[in-house]
Amino acid sequence: MPDAVSLLEAVSRVAPLGFRFRDELSGLGVGDGLAVSVRPASSAAPAPAASTSPSGVFAFHALPGLVARPPPPAHPRLPVQFGEGDGAYWAGLPPPVTFTIDVADPWGRFLPCSFQATAPSRGLFLPPCVPLSPPGSPPGIDDAIPLFSAAARVVPGPVAVVRAELWDPVAAAPAAWALVEARLGGGPTFRGVADADGRLAIFLPYPAPDDPFNSPPASLVPGLGPPLTAQEWPLELAAHYARQAPVPAAPDLCTVLGQPPAALWGRYAGAVPLAGLTVRFGRELVVRSDDTDPPAGSVRVTA
Repeated sequence: MPDAVSLLEAVSRVAPLGFRFRDELSGLGVGDGLAVSVRPASSAAPAPAASTSPSGVFAFHALPGLVARPPPPAHPRLPVQFGEGDGAYWAGLPPPVTFTIDVADPWGRFLPCSFQATAPSRGLFLPPCVPLSPPGSPPGIDDAIPLFSAAARVVPGPVAVVRAELWDPVAAAPAAWALVEARLGGGPTFRGVADADGRLAIFLPYPAPDDPFNSPPASLVPGLGPPLTAQEWPLELAAHYARQAPVPAAPDLCTVLGQPPAALWGRYAGAVPLAGLTVRFGRELVVRSDDTDPPAGSVRVTA
């Protein structure tokens, strides 16, 4: 018979800050391939990188300068990660401290960004600029921070692709970090962000084929309905933009999401709004303004 085991001491650890990310296209969580680090908001020196749980939650178990108040009778002050995580633990924590979270994707799928976070924070942290359920947004994880596709991202399956190079004619510079909303065929709104050079890629799921039949679709039956490759849908674009000077290498997420409405021009020189866009199945759409002055082929956007 084995000897009885006596529990001499138990140590409980609590992460003072945790959050997760989602792909703006699929709405699914992103837990692999990201480089996530933290630094005090007043410093550029990074702290250790976040750890990732099997469920895709990024957590920091140790943050510089965070120590808990000693309970009575007084004991040495301990880092906030040591505690039971119960109500008494959260009630006895020091005032929150603001940190800057830096996010990069070495795999090249998503644009870099940063955001402000306060810790200790109970539960998953979500920046105040990220609503739980954006109106008209596709279904996905509500309590996750959105990541936007890089222009060089490999096309993730059979989806519509809209590309553009955004140009600010007032500043005579790329419209860096402009936010663009896209609706295809009256469906949900998907968002894309231009990179520091104004390059934009928005990926959208195709709407259902425009067929009068349900099963099987007429486009799949020879002689009935238009072929799938001939299917096309109207595209609506709306921009939000405010020039940042100097242009950051990685923008603040809340600054990007909080940009005011801007105009997209079919021809800036003649004040003709961008309109009449159509996406055809299986073909990338490259959006351009009709202006011929350099840089030709770009889309003019003004705040």
